[in-house]
Amino acid sequence: MLRNSCKTLITLAALNLLISGCSAAQNSTTIAPKQVGVKGQEIHPLIVEKQVSYLVSDNKTGIQWRKTNAQADASWSGRVASMDWRFVDTKKQQLLIAALDSETSDVDIIELDLTSSQFTPKLLLKATDADVEAVCLANIEQKLYLFTVDALGQANQFLIANSHDAQPRLINMRQLTVGYNVKDCAVDDSQQQLLTVEEELGIWSMDAKPEGQLERNLLPFNAIEVESISVVAPGVVSYVSQDANDIIFTSLGEEPVKVKVSAGSYNNINAFPLTQGEYSEVVLGLYNEDKDELTTKVIAISELSPLNLMPTKHLEKTVNATFVAAAQTHPVQRHGDAADDPAIWINSDNPEKSLILGTDKKFGLNVYTLAGELLQSMDVGRINNIDVRKGVLVGDTKLDIAVASNRTHQSMTIFGISPDAGEVSYLADIDTNLDDVYGICLYQHAQGLDVLINDTSGTYNQYRLNTKTADHFTADLIHSFTVDSQPEGCVVEDASGRLFYGEESTGVWLRNLETPAQAPQLIALAENTVEPDIEGMGLYYVDNQAYLVVSSQGNNSFAVYAVDNGNKLLGTFDIGINYDLNIDGVSETDGLEATSVNLGRQFPKGLLVVQDGHNVMPLSAQNFKLVSGELLHKFILENR
Repeated sequence: MLRNSCKTLITLAALNLLISGCSAAQNSTTIAPKQVGVKGQEIHPLIVEKQVSYLVSDNKTGIQWRKTNAQADASWSGRVASMDWRFVDTKKQQLLIAALDSETSDVDIIELDLTSSQFTPKLLLKATDADVEAVCLANIEQKLYLFTVDALGQANQFLIANSHDAQPRLINMRQLTVGYNVKDCAVDDSQQQLLTVEEELGIWSMDAKPEGQLERNLLPFNAIEVESISVVAPGVVSYVSQDANDIIFTSLGEEPVKVKVSAGSYNNINAFPLTQGEYSEVVLGLYNEDKDELTTKVIAISELSPLNLMPTKHLEKTVNATFVAAAQTHPVQRHGDAADDPAIWINSDNPEKSLILGTDKKFGLNVYTLAGELLQSMDVGRINNIDVRKGVLVGDTKLDIAVASNRTHQSMTIFGISPDAGEVSYLADIDTNLDDVYGICLYQHAQGLDVLINDTSGTYNQYRLNTKTADHFTADLIHSFTVDSQPEGCVVEDASGRLFYGEESTGVWLRNLETPAQAPQLIALAENTVEPDIEGMGLYYVDNQAYLVVSSQGNNSFAVYAVDNGNKLLGTFDIGINYDLNIDGVSETDGLEATSVNLGRQFPKGLLVVQDGHNVMPLSAQNFKLVSGELLHKFILENR
């Protein structure tokens, strides 16, 4: 590891070790690399065509690629403080290297073609006011990402878009607070974890997915001075304890297992990326700062048997399809878990002028165009869920009405929507007898408009609105029922009186509002590819058949049920990144709404609107993503 008088510059190779397990070690290939007799601060051993090769870097000459230890087969000039790399292609013939400049703190992205032994500069990330102290790369769900950690304790995550192309680009995904005095970073690709090192404290782990949680977990060090770590297997890292002259291999679970191997006096470590499951040894690249010496060390897999090393298993998607959003709304006013539930108001005269009503449960109600532009923002309390109906008879006039659950007043808040301009106005609050109102949905029928509103305790109340006059709304409680645990999302099919409602930890229930005495049915369980919490719900129609779309919050996906065909689960989909429009993917969705009504040129087969729990590219307050109904229509036709 390189040190200078201005700052501490550190390194890491975050590499995955794919091995067949200790039981197969006796049949594995033995690797015995020779010492590399070159100067430099960093050495990365790797395998090319079953031969050990080396990437060597330092702050004077740059990076050398050595197929053997005899001479450099290719060189890249620069001042490299630290670097990390990943294979770009599945055939492992090209590397992408992130190199941190030791003087400017710029980060160079360089491609190395192993066939032609040629370096090609690809990108340059210029330094900001805070010097970059660590760089690491990640391969998550077949996308390459760059992490930089600066002197202010902030990590930035960039997507390396179009990494195979001649001109890739960096897209800023999000900024993370990782703490001061970070000495190194690494990414465990298979576990999708970002790891950062605090020299005398320990290893912090965070979710490396761009839509991931921001919480950190700590694995404390026993050592006093630790400057770098390297991933050697899924959930297993290595680091050098300089005070004890040991190499420590440790698992990252709640009860970590540690194995010590004598290291000598070294302070920087990089693990050999075994990738073919046929090797019996781990090869490490080490640097001795005091002697300015690079060396390699071979560790037999058998010495690491307490760690129970397993083959690399990348987390695989289980969804049937991936959609992308065509637009997104302006972020809500408040940060944190704020945006919750959308509703769609359809402009009958001009469908392209239809609106999205989105709740901000820390502020009130927002109204958006179909392009996601913010039209209105109404500070009316902690609005949680909302639903819309058109042509409700109020007095002698038909009005379009939205009703929302309001946790500030434990009430039902009523809004009017002008049929021509689509302007939303506050009309009234109607008290409920619930202690903690939550989800809501509307039921429009021949007798009027009913509100189904639930409580976090599991109680559902069905109120019938009294709309005899526009300036005085009341409601009568006509029915009540319960579920065993917390509900939220619900939707009613007006024509049939079918109420679909979720019990977050359990699944989807069906109740017929026309026959309230009839027992409800549990039509879908939260199991297998559908994971709790069960949250938002919406109905979408294809060929006059109803399909229920449900957010499966636990695995960031959406389930589609053919409710007119035995409630068959057609499959699940997720919503990924729209690289062309720079719209991030969707995770931890609360509420959603769907319509199959033609909304004009952009959404001829309707629209799916979903809340996004983590709004990134770049990191911002939560918002709502708009997905073309054409994707949902096609998905249903292909899977029904």
